[in-house]
Amino acid sequence: MTTTVLIAKLLGPLAILFGISFLVNQKFYTDSLTKKGISSSVAYISGIFTLLFGLLIIAYHNIWELNINGFITLLGWLLLIHGAINILNPKRKLKVIYELKGRAAVVITGLLALIIGGYLSWFSYFTF
Repeated sequence: MTTTVLIAKLLGPLAILFGISFLVNQKFYTDSLTKKGISSSVAYISGIFTLLFGLLIIAYHNIWELNINGFITLLGWLLLIHGAINILNPKRKLKVIYELKGRAAVVITGLLALIIGGYLSWFSYFTF
């Protein structure tokens, strides 16, 4: 099994569960995001884990190609940047989240996670 397939097998189902959770629990996530239910400490801690996931992907899979390899590398870099922003300035991140009020942001996030997770899962579980 290649590193690409392993990363896709890990990230795919995780993204699918994340997307389903956002779509099934829209009210919870909308309320959490719009009523300042997330503290800066939660944003900071999530930033640490996001940064670590991004660093792991980049350390073992920094392959820039126009295929699944490049897509996973891009995800790794996006995770790294997102985690760094959360760590360096968690309050700014929360301000951006609060400005994305409403269910539309929650639904778009859930659908995007489902699409990415579905693609990664399809690639890793059904094409290999």
